[in-house]
Amino acid sequence: MNNNLLQRVYMYVGALMSILILVMGIGLLSTNALYETIPPPNRTYIGIIFIIYSIFRRIRVYQQFKRLKQNENN
Repeated sequence: MNNNLLQRVYMYVGALMSILILVMGIGLLSTNALYETIPPPNRTYIGIIFIIYSIFRRIRVYQQFKRLKQNENN
């Protein structure tokens, strides 16, 4: 039971981080925040990398969710 709870907490933290990284990527692409710190071509690259990493992380969380549900059913 303790392991199951720990897996759920890890899954929720992973989902939250995925959303946060996605928001950061969209923020870099669509706003002028940190414009002086990060020059425009690098902003685009970093924003795209954040979005791709967010998608990758979300896929990993979904796979973990499926695995957790499968273990609960067995």
